[in-house]
Amino acid sequence: MGEVSTGPEPALVAARESRTVVIQDIDIDPLCAPWCDAAQQRGCRALIALPLLDEAGACFGVFSLYAGRSGVFDREEVALLESLVGDVAYGIRNMRMQQAMHDNHALTQAVLDQAPDAIELTDPKTMRFLEANAASCRPMKGSAPDWLCKALNISHQPSITGLCGKNRKVLLSTSVRIT
Repeated sequence: MGEVSTGPEPALVAARESRTVVIQDIDIDPLCAPWCDAAQQRGCRALIALPLLDEAGACFGVFSLYAGRSGVFDREEVALLESLVGDVAYGIRNMRMQQAMHDNHALTQAVLDQAPDAIELTDPKTMRFLEANAASCRPMKGSAPDWLCKALNISHQPSITGLCGKNRKVLLSTSVRIT
């Protein structure tokens, strides 16, 4: 509610203890006494505070739901809301992980692009080039494809496209034999 409070609010308890807090009647629950009047003015009679938990069970947020009448959060309702909030927490964790992976990839790509040395990423099973940085595209005793073929002892020069292109993805259109 954000009003003057002298005690722990249900959301704070849910966050600190990583557990669901159910208040069936705000008017009589001592946890709500500091802000009972403010809740009544807004038409709130019951509430549930559900923690958003990370993989380790630590709380990173709280989902609070208020009801206009008391006694509305029965066991089934609480179980359903806990399941829903678990799904929301999973979604938030997944979005955060995807953002972290994107940021990590962008940082790694920037470091590789600025590296003064040639760096090529190859598939260890097929020895196909997957990616190469800008330094790989600078001529070194011949064209970059010749140099890459010599470095891998390839018996013939395969058709390589896009090595020094905008995205530097490398595609081999023929099979490669290592001699």
